[in-house]
Amino acid sequence: MRKKLVFAVSSTVLCFAAVLLAQLYFVFAPVNLARESLFRPVKVAQYKLPDEIMGLPLKKLNFRSKNGNTLYGVRIEKPGAKYTFVCHGGQGGNLNTNIALAYTAVLAGQSVFLYDYQGFGRSTGRPTCKGVLDNGLSAHDYLTGSCGIKPERIVQYGVSLGTGVAAAVAEKRTTAGVALFCPYVSLHRVAREDCPFLNIYPESLFPQPDLGAARFVATNSGVPVLVWHGAKDPLIKVSHALELQRLDHGNLILCIEQDKEHGGWTKEGLTDKMKEFLARLEDKQALLSKR
Repeated sequence: MRKKLVFAVSSTVLCFAAVLLAQLYFVFAPVNLARESLFRPVKVAQYKLPDEIMGLPLKKLNFRSKNGNTLYGVRIEKPGAKYTFVCHGGQGGNLNTNIALAYTAVLAGQSVFLYDYQGFGRSTGRPTCKGVLDNGLSAHDYLTGSCGIKPERIVQYGVSLGTGVAAAVAEKRTTAGVALFCPYVSLHRVAREDCPFLNIYPESLFPQPDLGAARFVATNSGVPVLVWHGAKDPLIKVSHALELQRLDHGNLILCIEQDKEHGGWTKEGLTDKMKEFLARLEDKQALLSKR
């Protein structure tokens, strides 16, 4: 009788433990963790933006994303610029902080368009992987539609998390070039590198669709690509940039700064590479015009 009682108690404990472990397994699934840790948007009631940068006025605007959310952005037009860089921002922040990214394009003599993903800044909604991809496509289509900019005059400019968005837009839309700062091969891979315990989860329990630049670079048939990465980047390892270089078919310019970390580029350090990248864009445009 006592043995039966012990067996019954043991079975109950094991069942309880199994149920608890199963619950914990799904609670800590990457798709659930991503809701709190992936995007980290910063909401604001009002933006505190300068009236101009480098003597160029900021044109504040808003447009509708394909999924119905209202997105806010700014456009800076450089007189005589041939290209407009569409900036797809990184994790956290909003236009208030991302406006500093405009300097890279303006210093290169080009115009720039920055926008907030859904749930960032004043943009409505909440960020999701599918949502930010819709936002990126909508930003591109807003420029080619409402602003009348030809797609061959648009450069997808992605930073950190936004490199996956920039690459996805370049897959689906005609674009002059792609500039990727601190890119990653796959968002799922970054998550597994940061938290090795996530290797126990199948792809289906990660946020979908997966973001990353690998597929675009591997299938890119001729769009010039600039990749910048800091060799000491603790957030996205420089191995991601090196793998993108291995996947490339002769379209990629790689710039690795040995003493830099995540987003630690300098204006001076990018000048030569940006000029090389723009020269590659000009060569591609010249080739197309002869056809």
